[in-house]
Amino acid sequence: MSSEPSPASREATAEIRTALKKRDFSRARELAEKLAEDHPDDAESFYLLAVSQRYLGESAAALDTLDKLLQLDSQHARAFQERGHNFARLGKTNSAVDTFRRAAELNPALHASWKGLALGLRALGKNDEAEQALGQFQHLHKLPPELLGAASLMYEKKLLKAEQLCRNFLQCHRHHPEAMRLLALIGAELGILDDADFLLESCLALYPDFHQARFDYIGVLRKRQKFAAALAQAKILRERQGNRQADILFATQSAMVGDYETALRIYDHIAAGAPQLHGIHLQRGHTLKTIGDAEGHPRLPRCLRSQAGFWRCLVEPRQYEDLPFRGRGDSADARAGGGAGHRARGPLPPLLRAGQGAGGPPAIRRGFRPIRKGQRAETAGVPLQYRAEPPRYRSADCPLHPRAV
Repeated sequence: MSSEPSPASREATAEIRTALKKRDFSRARELAEKLAEDHPDDAESFYLLAVSQRYLGESAAALDTLDKLLQLDSQHARAFQERGHNFARLGKTNSAVDTFRRAAELNPALHASWKGLALGLRALGKNDEAEQALGQFQHLHKLPPELLGAASLMYEKKLLKAEQLCRNFLQCHRHHPEAMRLLALIGAELGILDDADFLLESCLALYPDFHQARFDYIGVLRKRQKFAAALAQAKILRERQGNRQADILFATQSAMVGDYETALRIYDHIAAGAPQLHGIHLQRGHTLKTIGDAEGHPRLPRCLRSQAGFWRCLVEPRQYEDLPFRGRGDSADARAGGGAGHRARGPLPPLLRAGQGAGGPPAIRRGFRPIRKGQRAETAGVPLQYRAEPPRYRSADCPLHPRAV
């Protein structure tokens, strides 16, 4: 990450931005090159240099510059957005879609990323996903610039600036629904959950059909461990919005209050209609594990081989000893017994032996030592190198922040 810019650096940055606004891209590139040379740890200088290079048609050079930027800050959302613009200009649609999607994940307020994602997905023939991205772009495009800026600052973790911008807007536009929702989200990020709770409750009292506010309200209630209240709101959302996202949220909240039968029934229904949604299978597996349903486990490996959460379950001591497996690696004894899954008793179950080949995740391909009873996975030599699972409402099926209705 880059350090706090010096006054001279801030002055040079302002001069570069002025040149870009005047469309003097050659001047902007010259200033940005000097700033990047003088301050090699300043990510903003490399970003402005890449923007200048793209406007001058130097996409290959811009991509090289962005690679340097991402070495300084691997979570720089606008850098991924710039990569998307350059890939699109070079005709690399798949790469453009991937990078625009990554930019939108890091900062859902980047409306240009949603637009680029929609265009790229449409070019690839993925019209349903393109419509979702386009809806998100249209929603952001209609927002007042102040709120769009505040949202972007929030996702960049500049929370105090975002809060001040949002409060200033609300002083002039009392009871603006999106401003109330955004201020509540900022409060939740700052850990002020009671204020966030009150703001969203007030927002829904004024605008009961603001589904996105209700969605966020459920998240705040869950953080406050008000699971029964969250379930009640999820039921309202499901009745009024009536889409797959609301169904998933209702099932999740049902499981949180112990109604596993309802949760599993909804998960099974969604999984039957959309088996490609890996997150549903993962949530179903967690629910089955919670209630100790071993009969439901054999279906999981087929659905979840690509999911880090499933592999993590396999290396937990209790799961390593007790989880049944079924697949091409079943033993002759298991096949003779009517195809029932066998239990992992040897040093490595057949599914994990298969994972050591080219098809399994990297951590499984490298293999690991068996876990002794009572020994923690972290101390047993297991290479637990997994990425954090995204929140459930950020699945491929649901936009990060669905358009408010």
